[in-house]
Amino acid sequence: MKVDDSFPEKQMEFFLKNSQWLDASPSALKKENKTIESCYDQLVGDVQRILDGKTPVSGSAGVGDIVIPGKEKGFFDKYKWPIVAVVILLIAVGGFLAYSSMNNGSSNGSNKTGMSIGYIGLENYGGTYTYFVFGTIAEGFSNSSSDVVHIDYYDNAGKVVKSSNTKIGDVEGNILGSVDVNKKNIVKVSAQLQDKDKKVLYSVESENIIEQ
Repeated sequence: MKVDDSFPEKQMEFFLKNSQWLDASPSALKKENKTIESCYDQLVGDVQRILDGKTPVSGSAGVGDIVIPGKEKGFFDKYKWPIVAVVILLIAVGGFLAYSSMNNGSSNGSNKTGMSIGYIGLENYGGTYTYFVFGTIAEGFSNSSSDVVHIDYYDNAGKVVKSSNTKIGDVEGNILGSVDVNKKNIVKVSAQLQDKDKKVLYSVESENIIEQ
């Protein structure tokens, strides 16, 4: 339920874009000559009718109206949860394999972490393409919050288009890093976990790009 005229940052918009909205912002209320109290009452009433198995009073997606999905669903709507389950499974398997590789791959004990990339999310913001790298970092990495996730973004020619650096302490959720570019030309990313001296603790690559 949107109660002001502000807009979410790109990362938040990425998660909320496909969600249902009830617009009760000041500009929308003024346009339709409504009050926020009436929107609250309508929201409570419509939800109660849905819970009772009845049709909501609100039938459109206008100001103060709840957006109710239609009966016909697209491919993603039908198979959203299986797709999410597969992505989670891939991330879990990738994390397990990375962690196993961490324990077995280094004889001098310098490889103390595992990192995996689930997928690269691509979002088009009116001609600007944002690539979000979703992944996980296994337990056991250095306790230093100054460690950095360095990501290189490659095009078809194998050239680095852009790079991003995110401190461990600044990692939000499962987003290891992101960049904005003017062309949809990134086909692969390479991520490295580096300490403060830029020593590579772990690295991983991925070409799994999913356009949202």
